[in-house]
Amino acid sequence: MAALKQFENTAGIPEALIVEDSLAQAQIISRMIEAQGWACRHCPTLREAYDVLNARKSHGRAIQALFLDVFVGAYDALAHVTRMKTFTGGAPLILMTAGASHEATETTLGRARQTAADFVLRKPFKPDHIGQIFEACFAIPDQAVPRKHIVVIDGNAGIRSHIRRILEAGGYRVSDFADVDNAVERVDMAHADLVLCEVIMRGTGGLRGMHHIKQTFPHIQVVAMSAGLEGRISGSRALSMSRQMGIDAQLPKPFGDDDLTELIRLMLADTSFLD
Repeated sequence: MAALKQFENTAGIPEALIVEDSLAQAQIISRMIEAQGWACRHCPTLREAYDVLNARKSHGRAIQALFLDVFVGAYDALAHVTRMKTFTGGAPLILMTAGASHEATETTLGRARQTAADFVLRKPFKPDHIGQIFEACFAIPDQAVPRKHIVVIDGNAGIRSHIRRILEAGGYRVSDFADVDNAVERVDMAHADLVLCEVIMRGTGGLRGMHHIKQTFPHIQVVAMSAGLEGRISGSRALSMSRQMGIDAQLPKPFGDDDLTELIRLMLADTSFLD
């Protein structure tokens, strides 16, 4: 069987890196990605993948997506996810697995979901799964124009659902969580653009959580939301406390859809993907 084509992409089309020790699997995955209008490069070992990523980073030409098999040869690649993301410039990292002889697939998937990967795919997967990932991450999939990523943290499922619907309709990529602890555990905050967070939260708490996010990732815009806590603290007082902690903006509840979208538009200051 012929080797997967390797080339230096000079046509300006987006390119995905596939790290997979099985040539047959790499060819199947490559065909799915190429069907989306992308190019592919295959690395059968982690060492070769690091060589490619390092060379791309040094020349300011990062890969637009990284597909990483969990087991590459004798190595468990999950230990490399965080390091690999330092080379990708915010491009999505997608883990793939069918398990292994020494570990059940569900166990492997569970471990994979605890990493900083953006997506986890169970093998075998279909072209639709690739399309859904590209649609979630890129405003124009075949041109790899990245969507702005907004993280919504609120204990009220109805509020989270409403905000998600409004923001996704505006072209944003949205992740939502019931508390700060889950958000920080499950989202690679280094690559988020904006966080919307309720001030009064369970667990770590909205104020502490937002302060932690802002201190750790100062480039992220953080918006505090609150209607207060009936009988104990007013919404204006809750938002005032967030302001004193250096949070970027406040959004009192209840707020209108237009108020939400206009605030985010102004804060992100780049609306070209919303046209």
